Amino acid sequence: MDEDIWFCTTYHGRTGKEEYRGFSISGRVVGAAGGESCSVKNGGPSNVEVELLSPSGDLVSSVLTSSSGSYLFTNVIPGKYELQASNPDIKVEVKGSTQVELGFGNGVIDDISFVPGYSISGYVVSQGNLILGVHIFLYSKDVSEIKCLQGSAHGPRQEAALCHVFPTTRVNGFSVGGRVVVGNDMGVEGVMVIVDGHERSITNNQGYYKLDQVTSTHYTIKVRKEHYKFKKLEKYMVLPNMASIEDIVVVSYDIYGLVRMVSSSQKAKVALTHGPDNVKP
Repeated sequence: MDEDIWFCTTYHGRTGKEEYRGFSISGRVVGAAGGESCSVKNGGPSNVEVELLSPSGDLVSSVLTSSSGSYLFTNVIPGKYELQASNPDIKVEVKGSTQVELGFGNGVIDDISFVPGYSISGYVVSQGNLILGVHIFLYSKDVSEIKCLQGSAHGPRQEAALCHVFPTTRVNGFSVGGRVVVGNDMGVEGVMVIVDGHERSITNNQGYYKLDQVTSTHYTIKVRKEHYKFKKLEKYMVLPNMASIEDIVVVSYDIYGLVRMVSSSQKAKVALTHGPDNVKP
């Protein structure tokens, strides 16, 4: 027996008392099944939260359904209750009364919670990149009809599709980094990175920068720092699977200084020559 009852009694005028822990309430959430190709005909969804509520709506206990859709409440004292089943990703319909009255015995609930169907989701990608604007059609050999808000439309097959979806999900973007360097592969600090005319990032002391919330499209990437001239990336394709953006290289930079002469009438010529390869400009 599933009952868990403790009791003790006394007799012939002695003080007596009886104590019990409670009984069990069991049931299941029934899942929709398709045609003959569906291997599970009498099962249910897992991880559906079933709540046992008092008549005033207070939570008494909650459990999750098993892999077969069943649930079990233990140590429930006799009384009146309400049942409520929910899952954020699954629609649960109720057919029948959700009120439960438990006496001095275990209770088995009739099938009152049903899942009419499930969601199918996924992505269409090419080389790791999301492909937008693709029409998705759902077909079945042994399911003749399902509820579909978008309608069936005209699919690529001769037979009618059960459902049709035109993805409208917005791609929020991804992050990708790059670097601004001089010819000897040394990073340039404090460079403003401008993407399609908008200031988006500044390089660190190693010349690295990061761009957030970009999508798979062509960008014009320019950089700016006083006394420097840089190569720019025009119509540069940014992809989510790329390791980094191509390095942006310094094309030229200004050199300035001061020569002090003994006499203001004297003149001097300043010549610019190449220095050691390991000397930073």
